[in-house]
Amino acid sequence: MQSNKLTILIMDDSEIIQERLKEILCKIDGVECVGKVTNSGEGLDIVSSCKPGLVVLDIRLADRVGMDIIKKIKHFSPHTIVVVLTNYTFSAYRIHCMSLGADYFLDKSLEFSKVRDIAEYMLTPEYRKGPGRRYGYSDSKDMVDSGKRYKPGVRTRQMVHKDL
Repeated sequence: MQSNKLTILIMDDSEIIQERLKEILCKIDGVECVGKVTNSGEGLDIVSSCKPGLVVLDIRLADRVGMDIIKKIKHFSPHTIVVVLTNYTFSAYRIHCMSLGADYFLDKSLEFSKVRDIAEYMLTPEYRKGPGRRYGYSDSKDMVDSGKRYKPGVRTRQMVHKDL
C-alpha cells in the first residue's frame, strides 16, 4: 500500500537554499522533509535508508559534483524522482544529467518555484493512481507547468521530464 506522504530530500551546498526549499515544500499538506544535506555521503545514506519520493539536487555539493551521484540515487531508490535544480544550466549538463537518470533539470534562477509544483503534482491521485502509471509514478514523456499542475504532453525549453 502506498503512503499518502511525499518524502523529500534536499541536497544543496547552500544552507540558505536548503532552508528556502524546506520552507516552500513543507507548507504543502502531505510533504515531509527527511533531510537537508550539503554533501553526497549524507545524502546517499538518507536515500538508501529512507527511499524518498523526491530528491532536489544541486549540481555542486560541498564534497563533489552532484551529477556524479544521480546514478547512485537511482540505484538505491529507482522510483525516486530526481530534480536537478542548478545555476549551471548549460545544455551539456542538462543532457548529461538526464542521461544519468535525472527526471527534471531546472534553472535555479528562473524555475525555483517549479519544484513546489512538481511536489504538489506528485501528491495528486492523477499522478499516483492514473492509468498507465507504474509504481505510482507517471510514465508520460513530458510534463510541464500548465499554470496549476504539471500535465503530460507538452514540452518547454525550460523544463524537461524524462521518460520514467
